[in-house]
Amino acid sequence: MRFEERLEVLQQCLGQIYPGVISDVRLSPLMPLLERCEGGTLRTSDLLDWQGDFCPVAWLNLLQSTLRAMDDWCERLGGDRGLLDLEHYQALQYFAALTANLLSYVALYDSDFIDYPLGSEDINRLAAKDIIQPTRLIGHKEFSLLYDAAPVDGGRHEALLDWLSGRRYFKAVSESGDITAQGSRLSEQADPEKRLPKPPATVGDTWQLRAESDKLSSEDVIGVLQQHGLVPHAAYRETKYLKPLGFKPGDSSGPVACGVLVVEKTKTANLWLLTADVAEPISGLSRVDYPATSPSAERYGRNSNLQKIAELAYAPVSKFKIKTVAELRSVLTYLGRG
Repeated sequence: MRFEERLEVLQQCLGQIYPGVISDVRLSPLMPLLERCEGGTLRTSDLLDWQGDFCPVAWLNLLQSTLRAMDDWCERLGGDRGLLDLEHYQALQYFAALTANLLSYVALYDSDFIDYPLGSEDINRLAAKDIIQPTRLIGHKEFSLLYDAAPVDGGRHEALLDWLSGRRYFKAVSESGDITAQGSRLSEQADPEKRLPKPPATVGDTWQLRAESDKLSSEDVIGVLQQHGLVPHAAYRETKYLKPLGFKPGDSSGPVACGVLVVEKTKTANLWLLTADVAEPISGLSRVDYPATSPSAERYGRNSNLQKIAELAYAPVSKFKIKTVAELRSVLTYLGRG
Protein backbone atom coordinates (compact mmCIF):
# COMPACT_ATOMS: atom_id res chain seq x y z
CA MET A 1 0.00 0.00 0.00
CA ARG A 2 1.32 3.45 -0.93
CA PHE A 3 1.96 6.14 1.69
CA GLU A 4 -0.99 8.28 0.53
CA GLU A 5 -3.32 5.28 0.81
CA ARG A 6 -2.04 4.40 4.28
CA LEU A 7 -2.45 8.03 5.35
CA GLU A 8 -6.03 8.06 4.13
CA VAL A 9 -6.77 4.92 6.14
CA LEU A 10 -5.08 6.44 9.22
CA GLN A 11 -7.25 9.56 9.01
CA GLN A 12 -10.38 7.41 8.70
CA CYS A 13 -9.23 5.41 11.70
CA LEU A 14 -8.62 8.50 13.85
CA GLY A 15 -11.92 9.99 12.75
CA GLN A 16 -13.83 6.87 13.75
CA ILE A 17 -12.35 6.66 17.25
CA TYR A 18 -12.02 10.37 18.03
CA PRO A 19 -14.76 12.03 15.94
CA GLY A 20 -14.61 15.81 16.09
CA VAL A 21 -11.50 15.77 18.31
CA ILE A 22 -8.58 14.83 16.07
CA SER A 23 -7.70 17.34 13.36
CA ASP A 24 -6.88 16.16 9.84
CA VAL A 25 -3.34 14.73 10.21
CA ARG A 26 -2.99 14.77 6.43
CA LEU A 27 -2.59 18.55 6.61
CA SER A 28 0.33 18.46 9.04
CA PRO A 29 3.58 19.87 7.60
CA LEU A 30 5.36 16.92 9.18
CA MET A 31 3.61 14.33 7.03
CA PRO A 32 6.06 14.94 4.13
CA LEU A 33 8.88 14.09 6.55
CA LEU A 34 7.19 10.82 7.47
CA GLU A 35 6.76 10.09 3.77
CA ARG A 36 10.46 10.75 3.14
CA CYS A 37 11.32 8.55 6.10
CA GLU A 38 9.30 5.74 4.53
CA GLY A 39 10.45 6.28 0.96
CA GLY A 40 14.17 6.80 1.57
CA THR A 41 14.44 10.48 0.63
CA LEU A 42 15.16 12.18 3.97
CA ARG A 43 17.90 14.80 3.83
CA THR A 44 20.27 15.75 6.63
CA SER A 45 18.70 19.21 6.61
CA ASP A 46 15.39 17.56 7.51
CA LEU A 47 16.99 16.28 10.71
CA LEU A 48 19.21 19.24 11.62
CA ASP A 49 17.00 22.24 10.88
CA TRP A 50 14.68 21.70 13.86
CA GLN A 51 17.03 23.33 16.36
CA GLY A 52 15.23 25.73 18.67
CA ASP A 53 11.74 24.58 17.64
CA PHE A 54 10.34 21.83 19.82
CA CYS A 55 6.84 21.94 18.26
CA PRO A 56 7.62 19.27 15.61
CA VAL A 57 8.99 16.88 18.23
CA ALA A 58 6.03 17.54 20.51
CA TRP A 59 3.64 16.85 17.61
CA LEU A 60 5.41 13.61 16.70
CA ASN A 61 5.46 12.46 20.33
CA LEU A 62 1.75 13.25 20.65
CA LEU A 63 0.95 11.35 17.45
CA GLN A 64 3.03 8.38 18.49
CA SER A 65 1.56 8.19 22.01
CA THR A 66 -1.97 8.49 20.56
CA LEU A 67 -1.33 5.67 18.10
CA ARG A 68 0.32 3.47 20.74
CA ALA A 69 -2.64 4.00 23.08
CA MET A 70 -5.07 3.08 20.29
CA ASP A 71 -3.00 0.03 19.42
CA ASP A 72 -3.08 -1.11 23.06
CA TRP A 73 -6.81 -0.43 23.27
CA CYS A 74 -7.48 -2.51 20.13
CA GLU A 75 -5.32 -5.36 21.43
CA ARG A 76 -7.22 -5.45 24.72
CA LEU A 77 -10.52 -5.74 22.83
CA GLY A 78 -9.29 -8.89 21.12
CA GLY A 79 -9.78 -10.08 17.57
CA ASP A 80 -13.12 -8.37 16.93
CA ARG A 81 -12.09 -4.74 17.23
CA GLY A 82 -15.52 -3.34 16.43
CA LEU A 83 -14.69 0.09 15.01
CA LEU A 84 -11.48 -1.06 13.33
CA ASP A 85 -11.02 -3.63 10.63
CA LEU A 86 -7.65 -5.23 9.92
CA GLU A 87 -6.66 -2.57 7.38
CA HIS A 88 -7.27 0.25 9.87
CA TYR A 89 -5.45 -1.59 12.63
CA GLN A 90 -2.40 -2.22 10.45
CA ALA A 91 -2.31 1.46 9.43
CA LEU A 92 -2.31 2.33 13.13
CA GLN A 93 0.64 0.03 13.81
CA TYR A 94 2.53 1.21 10.75
CA PHE A 95 2.35 4.93 11.53
CA ALA A 96 3.24 4.33 15.17
CA ALA A 97 6.41 2.53 14.01
CA LEU A 98 7.18 5.10 11.28
CA THR A 99 6.80 8.01 13.71
CA ALA A 100 9.14 6.25 16.17
CA ASN A 101 11.66 5.80 13.34
CA LEU A 102 11.61 9.50 12.47
CA LEU A 103 12.13 10.46 16.12
CA SER A 104 15.01 7.98 16.27
CA TYR A 105 16.62 9.52 13.17
CA VAL A 106 16.39 13.00 14.68
CA ALA A 107 17.94 11.73 17.92
CA LEU A 108 20.80 9.97 16.10
CA TYR A 109 21.68 12.89 13.83
CA ASP A 110 20.99 15.80 16.16
CA SER A 111 21.45 14.59 19.73
CA ASP A 112 22.16 18.15 20.94
CA PHE A 113 18.58 19.09 20.10
CA ILE A 114 16.50 16.12 21.19
CA ASP A 115 17.01 13.86 24.18
CA TYR A 116 15.05 10.88 22.84
CA PRO A 117 15.68 7.72 24.89
CA LEU A 118 16.91 5.32 22.23
CA GLY A 119 16.73 1.63 23.01
CA SER A 120 17.44 -1.67 21.31
CA GLU A 121 13.87 -1.75 19.95
CA ASP A 122 14.51 1.53 18.10
CA ILE A 123 17.74 0.23 16.56
CA ASN A 124 16.09 -3.05 15.51
CA ARG A 125 13.21 -1.15 13.92
CA LEU A 126 15.56 1.16 11.96
CA ALA A 127 17.36 -1.91 10.61
CA ALA A 128 14.19 -3.84 9.78
CA LYS A 129 12.58 -4.72 6.49
CA ASP A 130 9.23 -4.90 8.30
CA ILE A 131 9.08 -2.02 10.81
CA ILE A 132 5.86 -3.33 12.40
CA GLN A 133 7.47 -6.67 13.27
CA PRO A 134 11.22 -6.02 13.25
CA THR A 135 13.68 -8.87 13.52
CA ARG A 136 15.60 -8.85 16.82
CA LEU A 137 19.13 -8.20 15.57
CA ILE A 138 20.45 -6.67 18.79
CA GLY A 139 19.26 -7.43 22.31
CA HIS A 140 19.12 -5.17 25.35
CA LYS A 141 22.43 -6.50 26.69
CA GLU A 142 24.29 -6.07 23.39
CA PHE A 143 22.78 -2.60 22.95
CA SER A 144 23.92 -1.56 26.44
CA LEU A 145 27.44 -2.83 25.81
CA LEU A 146 27.65 -0.96 22.49
CA TYR A 147 26.12 2.22 23.91
CA ASP A 148 28.03 2.34 27.19
CA ALA A 149 31.39 1.58 25.59
CA ALA A 150 31.32 4.82 23.59
CA PRO A 151 32.11 8.27 25.05
CA VAL A 152 29.11 10.17 26.40
CA ASP A 153 29.83 13.22 24.26
CA GLY A 154 30.15 12.76 20.52
CA GLY A 155 30.49 8.98 20.48
CA ARG A 156 27.43 7.04 21.54
CA HIS A 157 25.18 7.84 18.61
CA GLU A 158 28.12 7.49 16.22
CA ALA A 159 28.67 3.97 17.58
CA LEU A 160 25.02 3.12 16.95
CA LEU A 161 25.19 4.54 13.41
CA ASP A 162 28.35 2.50 12.74
CA TRP A 163 26.51 -0.65 13.82
CA LEU A 164 23.45 0.24 11.74
CA SER A 165 25.55 0.95 8.64
CA GLY A 166 26.26 -2.76 8.33
CA ARG A 167 22.58 -3.72 8.29
CA ARG A 168 21.05 -4.55 4.93
CA TYR A 169 17.79 -2.61 5.32
CA PHE A 170 19.03 0.40 7.27
CA LYS A 171 18.48 3.64 5.36
CA ALA A 172 21.51 5.78 6.12
CA VAL A 173 21.29 9.55 5.81
CA SER A 174 24.01 11.05 3.66
CA GLU A 175 25.25 14.63 3.77
CA SER A 176 24.53 15.41 0.14
CA GLY A 177 21.77 13.06 -0.84
CA ASP A 178 19.02 10.85 0.31
CA ILE A 179 18.50 7.85 2.48
CA THR A 180 19.08 4.76 0.39
CA ALA A 181 18.93 1.17 1.45
CA GLN A 182 22.36 -0.26 2.06
CA GLY A 183 23.53 -3.21 0.01
CA SER A 184 24.33 -6.41 1.80
CA ARG A 185 27.80 -7.12 3.11
CA LEU A 186 28.17 -9.90 0.58
CA SER A 187 27.77 -7.52 -2.35
CA GLU A 188 30.33 -5.16 -0.81
CA GLN A 189 32.78 -8.01 -0.35
CA ALA A 190 32.26 -9.06 -3.96
CA ASP A 191 33.31 -5.61 -5.21
CA PRO A 192 36.86 -4.74 -4.05
CA GLU A 193 36.29 -1.07 -4.91
CA LYS A 194 33.57 -0.82 -2.26
CA ARG A 195 35.97 -2.03 0.39
CA LEU A 196 38.54 0.69 -0.29
CA PRO A 197 38.26 3.61 2.15
CA LYS A 198 37.32 6.81 0.39
CA PRO A 199 39.68 9.72 0.93
CA PRO A 200 38.06 12.45 3.03
CA ALA A 201 36.76 15.41 1.09
CA THR A 202 38.62 18.58 1.99
CA VAL A 203 37.93 22.17 1.17
CA GLY A 204 41.56 23.14 0.63
CA ASP A 205 42.39 26.32 -1.22
CA THR A 206 39.32 26.02 -3.46
CA TRP A 207 36.70 26.37 -0.73
CA GLN A 208 35.76 29.89 -1.78
CA LEU A 209 34.77 28.57 -5.20
CA ARG A 210 32.13 26.29 -3.72
CA ALA A 211 28.43 27.09 -3.54
CA GLU A 212 27.22 28.87 -0.42
CA SER A 213 24.96 25.93 0.45
CA ASP A 214 27.68 23.26 0.14
CA LYS A 215 28.09 21.16 3.28
CA LEU A 216 31.35 21.21 5.22
CA SER A 217 32.89 18.66 7.55
CA SER A 218 34.56 19.60 10.83
CA GLU A 219 37.94 18.91 9.17
CA ASP A 220 37.04 21.41 6.44
CA VAL A 221 36.15 24.05 9.02
CA ILE A 222 39.37 23.55 10.99
CA GLY A 223 41.44 23.67 7.80
CA VAL A 224 39.91 26.96 6.62
CA LEU A 225 40.22 28.60 10.04
CA GLN A 226 43.91 27.70 10.09
CA GLN A 227 44.33 29.06 6.55
CA HIS A 228 43.01 32.35 7.92
CA GLY A 229 45.60 32.67 10.64
CA LEU A 230 44.29 30.64 13.58
CA VAL A 231 46.73 28.14 15.09
CA PRO A 232 46.54 25.17 17.45
CA HIS A 233 46.29 26.62 20.95
CA ALA A 234 49.61 26.55 22.78
CA ALA A 235 48.12 25.59 26.13
CA TYR A 236 45.69 22.87 25.08
CA ARG A 237 46.28 19.65 23.18
CA GLU A 238 44.00 18.49 20.41
CA THR A 239 41.93 15.41 21.31
CA LYS A 240 39.79 12.98 19.37
CA TYR A 241 36.80 15.22 20.06
CA LEU A 242 38.06 18.81 20.26
CA LYS A 243 40.41 21.11 18.34
CA PRO A 244 41.36 24.10 20.55
CA LEU A 245 42.47 27.07 18.42
CA GLY A 246 44.20 30.30 19.30
CA PHE A 247 46.12 33.14 17.70
CA LYS A 248 49.74 33.74 16.77
CA PRO A 249 51.81 35.84 19.19
CA GLY A 250 51.27 39.50 18.35
CA ASP A 251 48.25 38.68 16.17
CA SER A 252 44.92 40.25 17.07
CA SER A 253 42.37 37.89 18.56
CA GLY A 254 39.55 40.20 17.46
CA PRO A 255 36.39 39.68 19.48
CA VAL A 256 37.75 36.50 21.12
CA ALA A 257 39.03 38.28 24.21
CA CYS A 258 39.68 35.05 26.11
CA GLY A 259 42.04 33.95 23.32
CA VAL A 260 40.62 30.49 22.74
CA LEU A 261 37.86 28.97 20.62
CA VAL A 262 37.16 25.28 20.21
CA VAL A 263 35.93 23.27 17.24
CA GLU A 264 34.09 20.12 18.28
CA LYS A 265 34.95 17.43 15.75
CA THR A 266 31.46 16.08 15.19
CA LYS A 267 30.20 15.23 11.70
CA THR A 268 28.98 18.81 11.42
CA ALA A 269 31.37 21.15 13.23
CA ASN A 270 30.30 22.78 16.48
CA LEU A 271 32.13 25.99 17.40
CA TRP A 272 32.38 26.73 21.14
CA LEU A 273 32.99 30.31 22.29
CA LEU A 274 32.84 32.19 25.55
CA THR A 275 29.40 33.84 25.57
CA ALA A 276 30.96 37.13 26.65
CA ASP A 277 32.96 37.11 23.39
CA VAL A 278 29.83 36.90 21.23
CA ALA A 279 27.87 40.06 22.02
CA GLU A 280 26.12 40.03 18.64
CA PRO A 281 24.60 37.03 16.79
CA ILE A 282 26.74 35.42 14.12
CA SER A 283 24.66 35.77 10.96
CA GLY A 284 22.91 32.62 9.78
CA LEU A 285 24.20 30.25 12.48
CA SER A 286 22.07 28.36 14.98
CA ARG A 287 23.15 29.14 18.52
CA VAL A 288 22.72 27.38 21.85
CA ASP A 289 23.74 29.21 25.04
CA TYR A 290 24.86 27.33 28.13
CA PRO A 291 24.77 29.01 31.57
CA ALA A 292 27.64 29.02 34.01
CA THR A 293 28.21 25.79 35.90
CA SER A 294 30.61 24.51 38.56
CA PRO A 295 32.65 21.39 39.35
CA SER A 296 30.10 20.49 42.05
CA ALA A 297 27.06 20.78 39.76
CA GLU A 298 24.93 17.63 39.55
CA ARG A 299 24.87 17.88 35.76
CA TYR A 300 27.66 19.50 33.75
CA GLY A 301 25.28 20.39 30.92
CA ARG A 302 27.78 20.81 28.08
CA ASN A 303 30.40 18.74 26.26
CA SER A 304 32.40 17.17 29.10
CA ASN A 305 35.64 17.56 27.15
CA LEU A 306 35.41 21.32 27.70
CA GLN A 307 36.40 20.75 31.32
CA LYS A 308 39.98 20.63 30.04
CA ILE A 309 39.71 24.17 28.60
CA ALA A 310 39.97 26.53 31.59
CA GLU A 311 38.38 29.52 29.83
CA LEU A 312 35.33 27.53 28.67
CA ALA A 313 35.03 24.93 31.45
CA TYR A 314 32.56 26.65 33.79
CA ALA A 315 31.82 30.12 32.40
CA PRO A 316 28.76 30.78 30.20
CA VAL A 317 29.51 29.45 26.72
CA SER A 318 27.77 29.44 23.34
CA LYS A 319 27.77 26.72 20.69
CA PHE A 320 27.37 27.44 16.99
CA LYS A 321 26.78 24.75 14.36
CA ILE A 322 28.73 25.36 11.12
CA LYS A 323 27.10 23.36 8.33
CA THR A 324 27.74 25.27 5.10
CA VAL A 325 30.20 27.48 3.26
CA ALA A 326 27.94 30.49 3.92
CA GLU A 327 27.97 29.84 7.66
CA LEU A 328 31.76 29.49 7.69
CA ARG A 329 32.03 32.85 5.91
CA SER A 330 29.92 34.37 8.70
CA VAL A 331 32.34 32.97 11.29
CA LEU A 332 35.32 34.45 9.44
CA THR A 333 33.53 37.80 9.29
CA TYR A 334 32.90 37.64 13.05
CA LEU A 335 36.62 36.91 13.60
CA GLY A 336 37.58 39.82 11.34
CA ARG A 337 39.21 37.46 8.85
CA GLY A 338 36.56 37.35 6.11
